[in-house]
Order: sequence, then C-alpha cells, then structure tokens
Amino acid sequence: MSAIGVARADIAALVEEATSVKGFAYLPERLVPPCAVVMPGATYIESGDTFGSFTARYTVDLVMGNAANSVSSSGLDDQLENAIIALVNEGYSIEQVSQPYAMEVNNAAYLSATIQVTTKIRP
Repeated sequence: MSAIGVARADIAALVEEATSVKGFAYLPERLVPPCAVVMPGATYIESGDTFGSFTARYTVDLVMGNAANSVSSSGLDDQLENAIIALVNEGYSIEQVSQPYAMEVNNAAYLSATIQVTTKIRP
C-alpha cells in the first residue's frame, strides 16, 4: 500500500479507536451513521519542508446517528474532542474543524462536522 493510503488507514483506525464509531478510510457504498469517513483533502499532497518530503491533507467527517438535537450536538462535541486529542497525540496536525452541518445520507440528514488533518509523508 502507498504511504498516502497507509496514512489514511491509520487516521481512520485512530479515530475509530478514540470515538468508538466505525471508521472508514474510504467512502463506503452505504453510509451507516454514526461513523467517521477519511477522505483526501483539498490540496491532497504538496511539497514538504525538506527535500523529498511531502504534506498530505485529509478530511475526517464525523457523522452522528439519529437522536434528539441536544443529544446529537453534545455527542458530536464529545466525538470531535476525542478525535482531535487522539490525532494530535499521534503527531497529526489539525488545520481546522468545520461548524456542524446537516449531511444528507440515504435520504436523511445527520449532524456532522469535518476535521482537516495534515501529516508529513515520505513516499
């Protein structure tokens, strides 16, 4: 597997462990919330700080399951915090976290937020 694929799989596994929701390193055929989906970010790969190194950018979409709004909002905050702490402790950089939004999946809206993560890679 490529270095960028390994990093994406590692991020998905780390977020899954930290949040106790299913983590995917790809967009599954059928999304079943609650879950976390890791995808390539905007400017996926760019030059790194040193020769031969690169920075890879990923997005982690945390998608909450169906619940009362107060429960989903509180749960999303908890999951974001758990994921961010785990990622930072493993050396990933957090660029930003989006405001919560309604993600349309399977003809339903789920409370979600996106974490933008970067990491250094060497192919």
